[in-house]
Amino acid sequence: MFRKRKVQQEMEEISRMLERVLNGECIQPGEIGYEDTLPAKIRYQIRRISEKNQGVEARITRERDETKALIGEIAHQMRNPLAGVESYTQLLEGEISGEPGRTYLCALEQSEQRLHFLTESFYQDGAAGTTDDPDQKNN
Repeated sequence: MFRKRKVQQEMEEISRMLERVLNGECIQPGEIGYEDTLPAKIRYQIRRISEKNQGVEARITRERDETKALIGEIAHQMRNPLAGVESYTQLLEGEISGEPGRTYLCALEQSEQRLHFLTESFYQDGAAGTTDDPDQKNN
C-alpha cells in the first residue's frame, strides 16, 4: 500500500512539472531530485524539455524582433521613392488630357495610394516595438 501511494505521489509531481512546462515555466535543477529511479529520470527529462522550450521561445522572440525591425527599415526606405512617384503623378495631372491618358493616370494614382497605404502599415508595424506577446497577436 505504501509503495502504491509513493508512486501516486511521484506521478502527481511529474504531472505538476509537465503542467508548469506547458505554461512556459522553467524547471530548476534543484526541483528534479537526484535519486536513481525512473520518476527521477522522467523529472530530469522534463527539465531538459523545459530548458529547450525556453531556448526556442527566446529565439522566436529575437527573430520576431529582427523581422519587425527589418520590415520597418524596408518601409522607411520605400517612403522617399514613393513620395517622388506621388509628386510626379500630381504634376502629370495638369499635363495629361484625353481619355486614355486620364485612365492611365487614374490607375497610377490608385496604385500609388495602395503602395502608400501598405508602406505606412509596414512602417507602423515595424516601428510599433517588439514587446508584443505572440499569443495575443497573430503575426
